[in-house]
Amino acid sequence: MSIKEPPKDFLSIVYLISLLNGMGGLLPWNMFIMIAPQYYVDYWFTQNDVTSQYAGSFMSFLSLASQLPNVSFNILNVILVISWSLFARIIGPLVINCICVGIVIAMAIFCEPALKDMTWFYAVTMCLVVIMNIANGFYTNSCFGLFADFPPNYINAFVLGSNICGLVTAVLSILCATVLNDIRSVAILYFTLSLAVLLTCLFSIFLLKRLPYFLYFEAKGIEAREAGNSTKPSWTQIRHTIQHGWPQFINVFLVFFITLSLYPAVLADSTPVKDDDGRWPSVIPENIYDGLIVFLNFATFATTGSLVAGFWQWPTPRFLWIGTTSRALFIPFFLFCPYLPADRKWPILIHSEWIFAVGNSLMAFTSGYFSSLAMMYAPKVVPEALSKTAGMISALCLIGGITSGILFTFVLRFFVTHI
Repeated sequence: MSIKEPPKDFLSIVYLISLLNGMGGLLPWNMFIMIAPQYYVDYWFTQNDVTSQYAGSFMSFLSLASQLPNVSFNILNVILVISWSLFARIIGPLVINCICVGIVIAMAIFCEPALKDMTWFYAVTMCLVVIMNIANGFYTNSCFGLFADFPPNYINAFVLGSNICGLVTAVLSILCATVLNDIRSVAILYFTLSLAVLLTCLFSIFLLKRLPYFLYFEAKGIEAREAGNSTKPSWTQIRHTIQHGWPQFINVFLVFFITLSLYPAVLADSTPVKDDDGRWPSVIPENIYDGLIVFLNFATFATTGSLVAGFWQWPTPRFLWIGTTSRALFIPFFLFCPYLPADRKWPILIHSEWIFAVGNSLMAFTSGYFSSLAMMYAPKVVPEALSKTAGMISALCLIGGITSGILFTFVLRFFVTHI
């Protein structure tokens, strides 16, 4: 475009759209994870207090069916020369996710638990999870590429949206635990809200193409790629991007690897030890302890960290690695808290629930803050023509860190129970 100065982002609409789609990329899945133990394991696959084989394997297969397709199609979206535009790779997955969530809602409304229906219900649910996460692999990766041409705070808005998503989910879970007793109604509410957010995200993407601020930076990015002969993805382009941006890609991976190694698996299993009479020792009621101390606490401070990163960026890209690597100290800290898998052999050195809560707050804040910095820095430390590719590689490192962190929780459990 021949405009020297960019037009203003009227009412910060483009920024809000980036934030909204950050929520849309995670909200349906967060709702799924939040409701799964009660709705699927306890309500659907446990009959007359008898736990079926499906209940025992559901959560494990749920993680497998989500993370492997997600990371695989993130890789595919970065490496393969896909002829579709980024817009098509965002709109298509959004439509698919809307359809999948709609089917989940219909199943929750019209299907009641029965022994004869467990097999097909389990199979259909897992198929929907796989499809949703394949779509999300394209969707989130392409969104990072879409906003990589914009000022850094627009990438941060997408990260901030994903953290706000966790905050909304945590608040909703606490409210439902105290107000609603019917788990089926809770499931319908969760998935209906997810569908509403997805439909809003879909509308927002169409709106983007009509906004002068978006069109200006889109054209600016296209011009830079044409000048650098980088309009089409290639191995050379990917290699050059990694050569310039690898420290930030490692930072992104490390932040999410360390966070997901501990949250939610280790933290959710770290509860105050009951006394010899079996009494609950905390002033916080047992039914909302995890919701408050673990989930809401984490989501609040992760969101705060992302917000702060939008206004204050320190350390610089050169020294960010010091912050991201030092977070590894959280791993031994939480393993010495009352993390209570069966047959724990390690001693518990940190008994105070308040020290545990403060540790969770610090881990969450640094997770939100450093992840935002790394995602903001990555497209800006490479030549402008490579910024879109850098954004997509950052998203791949994000998902890779999440997947690796989740798998590493099994290693941590092994150490605590066998060594």
